[in-house]
Amino acid sequence: MAKNERIPLLDGYRFMAAMAVCGHHYYSNPTAHLRNNMEFGQIFNFPMLDLIFRYGNLGVDLFFMISGFVIALSAEGRSFAAFASSRITRIVPTYWLAIAVTTSFLLIEGSAYREITLRQLFANLVLLQRPFGENFIDGVYWTIVIELRFYFLVALLIAFNFYRHYAWLLLAWVLLCLVDYWGANIGPFRQVFITSYGFYFAAGSAFYFLYRRKHLKLAMLTIALSLVIALPKTVNAFTANYGEEVIVPTMVLLLGCYALMAVITMRRFDDISWRWLPLAGALTYPFYLLHQDIGFILMRRITITSNGFVLTLITIALVLLMSWGVHRYFERAVCPPLRRWIEQSLTRWTLAISAFQRQKS
Repeated sequence: MAKNERIPLLDGYRFMAAMAVCGHHYYSNPTAHLRNNMEFGQIFNFPMLDLIFRYGNLGVDLFFMISGFVIALSAEGRSFAAFASSRITRIVPTYWLAIAVTTSFLLIEGSAYREITLRQLFANLVLLQRPFGENFIDGVYWTIVIELRFYFLVALLIAFNFYRHYAWLLLAWVLLCLVDYWGANIGPFRQVFITSYGFYFAAGSAFYFLYRRKHLKLAMLTIALSLVIALPKTVNAFTANYGEEVIVPTMVLLLGCYALMAVITMRRFDDISWRWLPLAGALTYPFYLLHQDIGFILMRRITITSNGFVLTLITIALVLLMSWGVHRYFERAVCPPLRRWIEQSLTRWTLAISAFQRQKS
């Protein structure tokens, strides 16, 4: 498979997952206290939509599986420099821009919405919110920290020539997640190997091996063990918030996320040529980064109608427009040359280190 080949259905999955998370933030009751309008007040409570979008944060679970699949696709046959540069430029520049835009909105709103400090801003820029004891500027940023830790682990495998064992390492990773889920004290390994979510990344990468018709038994075992963790863990989390009536819907929807990934492995939709899918995939990341706090601020300020549902649709349209602008005028202009520069720099450093090691030996 060519490295520039896209799987269009994955773009659709990304966008669907982002809209599910957005729906959870805009329509589900747990975030109702953040949704209000300066003129019309608390007009954003949607009891019926809450019954649907309370499950929207399962979009994050799907995101992590998609990421596992895409990273396996991106890493195969690539050098450390090529992989690291592609991942850094895919995530970091747009993330920094999102911080700048969101911070601007927060500063304009002032303490009436939420204050932000220079220390908090710095901690978010360097992705060290937890070590600095600072909150995320926007709540969705926690997933970016998790994603980058996953990328770092894969980059290390490539750098030390262990990636060829990736299928076996995925199985070991899921087993470690299972041991952690069962309550064993695994100390720092819990943070290093992201055992709270690693089973999703591992499952996504295993689905990639099914897609490539490689390591089939290992891949299926990895996916099955991932489900052994994901089902009870997710059901317990939802029942703690909503009660036992959500058990069946939660199980069905989570199994549906795994089923969507299984559909990819059938390769029956590789030739889909719907033009909107690549655009939807391109808008997903900036939309995800921008939709929450900026969306809530827009809801506070828009006063053209007192219909809360209409206001949320206007907000979604505005954030999508912002996301298109970020993709069209920032990502397409900045990321490709930056990726080439980082790849060339990392290649030179790698060659220099290799030459130094040869001289010492």
